[in-house]
Amino acid sequence: MGRSIVRLFFGMLLALAACSSAWAAGAAAPAWDTATWHVGVGGESTDHALQAQAFLPTQITIDEGDTITWTTGAEFVHTVTFLSGGQAPPVVRPEGNMIIQPAETAFPAGGPNYDGTGFVNSGLLEGKGKTFSLTFTKAGSYDYLCLLHPGMAGKVLVQTAGSAHPLEQQQVDAQGNAELYAKLSQGNQFLQSAQLSSKANANGTTNYTVVNGAGGNQASVLRFLPVDLTVKPGDSVTWLATIRTRFIL
Repeated sequence: MGRSIVRLFFGMLLALAACSSAWAAGAAAPAWDTATWHVGVGGESTDHALQAQAFLPTQITIDEGDTITWTTGAEFVHTVTFLSGGQAPPVVRPEGNMIIQPAETAFPAGGPNYDGTGFVNSGLLEGKGKTFSLTFTKAGSYDYLCLLHPGMAGKVLVQTAGSAHPLEQQQVDAQGNAELYAKLSQGNQFLQSAQLSSKANANGTTNYTVVNGAGGNQASVLRFLPVDLTVKPGDSVTWLATIRTRFIL
């Protein structure tokens, strides 16, 4: 009889322990569904001449606990960087007779989660199809940028957990594609409006100016403009750089 009571007692303890574990696991799990969102990083024309240096779409609204995966869409180099109000690290730094790229720019930093504080960086994302993911753990409005290209910036609006999303992923994709088309169209306008400039020299020769690319900010042309140039013996050519960038790899 005594042994039966002891067995019953320990059986109840085990059952309570199991219930407590299950409750704890349930309490730790969020009461809402989290989502993974997709945002583009840059885009280009098929010949790589026209570049959209932008996050596509520029702004996205998500919930606490959601994750964003950024994917590069061009054979180019970009970063996804959250400064949290801090200063951007140098893109290049002189060291002796060399110019090097600091580790804080070139390599990932900050971990997989972001609460609006600290320096978070994807590192260099070089080539099409490269990805970087970040989970947002606190509601707020967060600006981010590409360290390499001035004007390439985006924003993440994080709502409290469980809020209704204003857009579904399909709509986010459509918005990103519309922005991409607009920026590539702007780049094409730069390309089509490029004109050759020249200056006659006193000795009868001519100096021509060829622009080394056009645009900048979020739309640019990576071509010498004009693309083709015919000169005579004795003529000269001056190449003029116009695209704004912190560093071109």
